[in-house]
Amino acid sequence: MLLETTLAMGTVFAAGAIVWVVVGLVVVVAAAVIVSSVTRGLKRAKRKIHREITNSVTSQIIKTVAGPMNRGDINMSGIMKQAVTESMEEQPKSVSGATSLMLPRIIRDFPDFEYDEMRERTKLLLKSYLDAITQNNADILTDAGDEIKQNVRNIIADLENNRQSRHFDSIKIHQTEIKNYNKTAGRCVITFDLSVEYYDYTTDTAGNIITGSKTSKHQSRYNIDLIYVQDREIVEQSGSNAIGINCPNCGAPLSMLGAKTCSYCGTGVVDINLRAWTYNRVKEFVR
Repeated sequence: MLLETTLAMGTVFAAGAIVWVVVGLVVVVAAAVIVSSVTRGLKRAKRKIHREITNSVTSQIIKTVAGPMNRGDINMSGIMKQAVTESMEEQPKSVSGATSLMLPRIIRDFPDFEYDEMRERTKLLLKSYLDAITQNNADILTDAGDEIKQNVRNIIADLENNRQSRHFDSIKIHQTEIKNYNKTAGRCVITFDLSVEYYDYTTDTAGNIITGSKTSKHQSRYNIDLIYVQDREIVEQSGSNAIGINCPNCGAPLSMLGAKTCSYCGTGVVDINLRAWTYNRVKEFVR
Protein backbone atom coordinates (compact mmCIF):
# COMPACT_ATOMS: atom_id res chain seq x y z
CA MET A 1 0.00 0.00 0.00
CA LEU A 2 2.81 2.37 0.91
CA LEU A 3 4.61 1.54 -2.30
CA GLU A 4 1.56 2.23 -4.38
CA THR A 5 1.04 5.55 -2.63
CA THR A 6 4.66 6.53 -3.20
CA LEU A 7 4.46 5.66 -6.89
CA ALA A 8 1.28 7.66 -7.26
CA MET A 9 2.83 10.70 -5.63
CA GLY A 10 5.90 10.37 -7.87
CA THR A 11 3.70 10.28 -10.91
CA VAL A 12 1.92 13.42 -9.77
CA PHE A 13 5.17 15.24 -9.15
CA ALA A 14 6.55 14.21 -12.57
CA ALA A 15 3.41 15.37 -14.29
CA GLY A 16 3.62 18.66 -12.43
CA ALA A 17 7.24 19.13 -13.46
CA ILE A 18 6.38 18.52 -17.09
CA VAL A 19 3.60 21.04 -16.85
CA TRP A 20 5.95 23.65 -15.41
CA VAL A 21 8.53 22.97 -18.14
CA VAL A 22 5.88 23.42 -20.79
CA VAL A 23 4.67 26.59 -19.13
CA GLY A 24 8.26 27.89 -18.97
CA LEU A 25 8.81 27.20 -22.67
CA VAL A 26 5.58 28.96 -23.51
CA VAL A 27 6.64 31.98 -21.47
CA VAL A 28 10.09 32.11 -23.15
CA VAL A 29 8.61 31.84 -26.65
CA ALA A 30 6.02 34.48 -25.84
CA ALA A 31 8.71 36.80 -24.51
CA ALA A 32 10.85 36.30 -27.64
CA VAL A 33 7.86 37.05 -29.85
CA ILE A 34 7.11 40.20 -27.88
CA VAL A 35 10.74 41.37 -28.04
CA SER A 36 10.91 40.67 -31.77
CA SER A 37 7.67 42.51 -32.35
CA VAL A 38 8.83 45.47 -30.30
CA THR A 39 12.18 45.56 -32.18
CA ARG A 40 10.45 45.52 -35.56
CA GLY A 41 8.11 48.21 -34.37
CA LEU A 42 11.00 50.37 -33.24
CA LYS A 43 12.78 49.92 -36.58
CA ARG A 44 9.62 50.84 -38.47
CA ALA A 45 9.13 53.86 -36.26
CA LYS A 46 12.76 54.89 -36.75
CA ARG A 47 12.45 54.57 -40.55
CA LYS A 48 9.23 56.55 -40.50
CA ILE A 49 10.77 59.32 -38.40
CA HIS A 50 13.82 59.39 -40.72
CA ARG A 51 11.60 59.65 -43.81
CA GLU A 52 9.58 62.41 -42.23
CA ILE A 53 12.70 64.35 -41.26
CA THR A 54 14.25 63.83 -44.71
CA ASN A 55 11.09 64.85 -46.48
CA SER A 56 10.76 67.85 -44.23
CA VAL A 57 14.37 68.96 -44.82
CA THR A 58 14.11 68.32 -48.57
CA SER A 59 10.82 70.20 -48.69
CA GLN A 60 12.34 73.09 -46.78
CA ILE A 61 15.36 73.19 -49.13
CA ILE A 62 13.08 73.16 -52.16
CA LYS A 63 10.96 75.92 -50.68
CA THR A 64 14.05 77.94 -49.83
CA VAL A 65 15.67 77.56 -53.27
CA ALA A 66 12.66 77.45 -55.57
CA GLY A 67 11.63 81.04 -55.01
CA PRO A 68 15.03 82.62 -55.72
CA MET A 69 15.49 80.29 -58.71
CA ASN A 70 12.18 81.35 -60.20
CA ARG A 71 13.07 85.00 -59.67
CA GLY A 72 16.45 84.45 -61.28
CA ASP A 73 18.34 85.24 -58.08
CA ILE A 74 20.13 81.88 -58.23
CA ASN A 75 22.03 81.12 -61.43
CA MET A 76 22.17 77.32 -61.64
CA SER A 77 24.14 77.50 -64.88
CA GLY A 78 26.77 79.58 -63.15
CA ILE A 79 26.83 77.22 -60.18
CA MET A 80 27.32 74.19 -62.43
CA LYS A 81 30.01 75.98 -64.41
CA GLN A 82 31.83 76.90 -61.23
CA ALA A 83 31.60 73.29 -59.99
CA VAL A 84 33.08 72.01 -63.25
CA THR A 85 35.84 74.63 -63.15
CA GLU A 86 36.77 73.74 -59.58
CA SER A 87 36.82 70.05 -60.49
CA MET A 88 39.16 70.77 -63.41
CA GLU A 89 41.40 72.83 -61.13
CA GLU A 90 41.90 69.77 -58.93
CA GLN A 91 42.71 67.48 -61.88
CA PRO A 92 46.41 67.45 -62.93
CA LYS A 93 47.13 67.98 -66.62
CA SER A 94 48.16 64.91 -68.59
CA VAL A 95 51.56 64.93 -70.28
CA SER A 96 52.89 63.45 -73.52
CA GLY A 97 54.65 60.41 -72.10
CA ALA A 98 56.97 59.27 -74.90
CA THR A 99 59.86 58.38 -72.57
CA SER A 100 59.77 54.67 -73.38
CA LEU A 101 60.08 55.47 -77.11
CA MET A 102 62.62 58.30 -76.96
CA LEU A 103 64.95 57.15 -74.20
CA PRO A 104 66.43 54.16 -76.10
CA ARG A 105 67.33 56.50 -78.97
CA ILE A 106 68.99 58.94 -76.58
CA ILE A 107 70.97 56.14 -74.90
CA ARG A 108 72.20 54.91 -78.28
CA ASP A 109 73.60 58.38 -79.02
CA PHE A 110 74.69 59.12 -75.44
CA PRO A 111 75.50 55.93 -73.52
CA ASP A 112 76.38 57.94 -70.42
CA PHE A 113 73.08 59.84 -70.34
CA GLU A 114 71.54 59.59 -66.85
CA TYR A 115 67.79 59.89 -67.31
CA ASP A 116 66.81 59.96 -63.62
CA GLU A 117 69.36 62.68 -62.90
CA MET A 118 68.24 64.78 -65.87
CA ARG A 119 64.61 64.40 -64.93
CA GLU A 120 65.29 65.70 -61.40
CA ARG A 121 67.39 68.56 -62.79
CA THR A 122 64.51 69.48 -65.10
CA LYS A 123 62.04 69.59 -62.21
CA LEU A 124 64.40 71.76 -60.17
CA LEU A 125 64.84 74.10 -63.12
CA LEU A 126 61.09 74.62 -63.51
CA LYS A 127 60.67 75.29 -59.79
CA SER A 128 63.54 77.80 -59.82
CA TYR A 129 62.04 79.41 -62.94
CA LEU A 130 58.72 80.02 -61.18
CA ASP A 131 60.43 81.08 -57.94
CA ALA A 132 62.63 83.56 -59.85
CA ILE A 133 59.53 85.28 -61.25
CA THR A 134 57.86 85.29 -57.83
CA GLN A 135 60.93 86.78 -56.15
CA ASN A 136 61.82 89.13 -59.03
CA ASN A 137 65.30 87.68 -59.10
CA ALA A 138 66.71 85.85 -62.13
CA ASP A 139 69.91 85.07 -60.22
CA ILE A 140 68.25 82.25 -58.27
CA LEU A 141 67.73 80.23 -61.46
CA THR A 142 69.48 76.86 -61.31
CA ASP A 143 70.96 75.04 -64.30
CA ALA A 144 69.51 77.57 -66.74
CA GLY A 145 71.04 78.72 -70.00
CA ASP A 146 71.36 82.38 -70.96
CA GLU A 147 68.19 82.29 -73.06
CA ILE A 148 66.07 81.22 -70.07
CA LYS A 149 67.74 83.79 -67.81
CA GLN A 150 67.04 86.56 -70.30
CA ASN A 151 63.45 85.41 -70.67
CA VAL A 152 62.93 85.63 -66.90
CA ARG A 153 64.54 89.09 -66.80
CA ASN A 154 62.14 90.25 -69.52
CA ILE A 155 59.13 88.91 -67.58
CA ILE A 156 60.29 90.64 -64.40
CA ALA A 157 60.89 93.92 -66.30
CA ASP A 158 57.39 93.82 -67.81
CA LEU A 159 55.86 93.25 -64.37
CA GLU A 160 57.84 96.11 -62.86
CA ASN A 161 56.83 98.44 -65.68
CA ASN A 162 53.19 97.61 -64.99
CA ARG A 163 53.76 97.95 -61.24
CA GLN A 164 52.68 94.37 -60.70
CA SER A 165 54.00 91.19 -59.08
CA ARG A 166 53.41 87.60 -60.21
CA HIS A 167 53.15 84.88 -57.59
CA PHE A 168 53.49 81.09 -57.86
CA ASP A 169 52.76 79.49 -54.49
CA SER A 170 52.69 75.85 -53.29
CA ILE A 171 54.32 74.53 -56.46
CA LYS A 172 53.84 70.80 -56.97
CA ILE A 173 55.13 68.88 -60.00
CA HIS A 174 53.00 65.83 -60.70
CA GLN A 175 54.71 64.20 -63.67
CA THR A 176 57.81 64.61 -65.83
CA GLU A 177 58.23 62.75 -69.10
CA ILE A 178 60.26 63.01 -72.29
CA LYS A 179 58.03 64.40 -75.00
CA ASN A 180 60.42 64.43 -77.96
CA TYR A 181 64.01 63.84 -79.03
CA ASN A 182 65.17 65.71 -82.10
CA LYS A 183 68.61 65.31 -83.66
CA THR A 184 69.69 67.41 -86.62
CA ALA A 185 73.05 68.59 -87.97
CA GLY A 186 74.99 69.93 -85.01
CA ARG A 187 71.99 70.09 -82.72
CA CYS A 188 70.39 67.61 -80.36
CA VAL A 189 67.31 68.54 -78.31
CA ILE A 190 65.41 66.61 -75.65
CA THR A 191 62.02 68.12 -74.81
CA PHE A 192 60.56 67.36 -71.39
CA ASP A 193 56.85 67.67 -70.67
CA LEU A 194 55.89 68.52 -67.08
CA SER A 195 52.55 68.61 -65.30
CA VAL A 196 52.46 71.15 -62.46
CA GLU A 197 50.01 72.80 -60.08
CA TYR A 198 50.25 75.99 -58.04
CA TYR A 199 48.36 79.03 -56.83
CA ASP A 200 48.90 81.61 -59.56
CA TYR A 201 47.93 85.24 -59.03
CA THR A 202 49.08 88.75 -59.88
CA THR A 203 48.99 91.66 -57.42
CA ASP A 204 49.39 95.43 -57.63
CA THR A 205 51.71 97.52 -55.48
CA ALA A 206 49.12 97.55 -52.68
CA GLY A 207 48.97 93.75 -52.64
CA ASN A 208 45.49 93.58 -54.18
CA ILE A 209 44.87 90.59 -56.43
CA ILE A 210 44.38 91.64 -60.05
CA THR A 211 44.18 88.23 -61.70
CA GLY A 212 44.31 84.65 -60.48
CA SER A 213 43.49 83.30 -57.04
CA LYS A 214 45.12 82.52 -53.72
CA THR A 215 42.59 79.80 -53.00
CA SER A 216 41.95 78.03 -56.34
CA LYS A 217 44.72 75.85 -57.70
CA HIS A 218 45.89 76.25 -61.27
CA GLN A 219 46.89 73.17 -63.29
CA SER A 220 49.30 73.64 -66.18
CA ARG A 221 51.92 72.02 -68.39
CA TYR A 222 55.40 73.20 -69.31
CA ASN A 223 57.76 72.16 -72.09
CA ILE A 224 61.48 72.44 -71.32
CA ASP A 225 64.23 71.96 -73.93
CA LEU A 226 67.51 70.35 -72.97
CA ILE A 227 70.18 70.88 -75.64
CA TYR A 228 73.42 69.04 -76.25
CA VAL A 229 76.33 71.29 -77.25
CA GLN A 230 79.91 70.56 -78.19
CA ASP A 231 81.44 73.74 -76.75
CA ARG A 232 79.41 75.90 -74.35
CA GLU A 233 81.58 79.01 -74.91
CA ILE A 234 81.16 78.90 -78.68
CA VAL A 235 77.41 78.54 -78.32
CA GLU A 236 77.09 81.40 -75.84
CA GLN A 237 79.34 83.72 -77.88
CA SER A 238 77.61 82.99 -81.16
CA GLY A 239 74.13 83.14 -79.68
CA SER A 240 73.23 79.99 -81.61
CA ASN A 241 72.44 76.53 -80.39
CA ALA A 242 73.28 74.89 -83.73
CA ILE A 243 77.00 74.30 -84.16
CA GLY A 244 78.94 71.73 -86.15
CA ILE A 245 79.82 68.45 -84.42
CA ASN A 246 83.24 67.72 -85.92
CA CYS A 247 86.51 66.22 -84.83
CA PRO A 248 88.80 69.01 -83.50
CA ASN A 249 91.85 67.31 -85.07
CA CYS A 250 90.93 66.32 -88.62
CA GLY A 251 87.59 68.12 -88.98
CA ALA A 252 85.69 64.99 -89.96
CA PRO A 253 82.03 64.87 -88.90
CA LEU A 254 81.35 62.63 -85.92
CA SER A 255 79.19 59.70 -86.93
CA MET A 256 77.71 59.42 -83.46
CA LEU A 257 77.04 62.28 -81.07
CA GLY A 258 78.06 60.20 -78.10
CA ALA A 259 81.32 59.02 -79.68
CA LYS A 260 84.40 59.26 -77.48
CA THR A 261 86.91 59.11 -80.36
CA CYS A 262 86.97 60.17 -84.00
CA SER A 263 86.36 57.18 -86.30
CA TYR A 264 88.72 58.67 -88.93
CA CYS A 265 91.84 59.69 -86.99
CA GLY A 266 91.25 58.17 -83.56
CA THR A 267 91.53 61.48 -81.69
CA GLY A 268 89.87 61.51 -78.27
CA VAL A 269 86.90 63.85 -78.64
CA VAL A 270 85.64 63.90 -75.09
CA ASP A 271 89.01 64.93 -73.64
CA ILE A 272 89.40 67.88 -76.01
CA ASN A 273 85.88 69.27 -76.34
CA LEU A 274 83.72 70.42 -73.50
CA ARG A 275 80.49 68.51 -73.81
CA ALA A 276 77.49 69.77 -71.90
CA TRP A 277 73.76 69.58 -71.70
CA THR A 278 72.15 72.96 -71.22
CA TYR A 279 68.55 74.11 -70.77
CA ASN A 280 67.64 76.82 -73.23
CA ARG A 281 63.83 77.08 -73.20
CA VAL A 282 60.97 76.99 -70.71
CA LYS A 283 57.52 77.47 -72.17
CA GLU A 284 54.06 77.01 -70.69
CA PHE A 285 52.06 74.65 -72.87
CA VAL A 286 48.83 76.20 -74.08
CA ARG A 287 46.40 74.19 -76.21
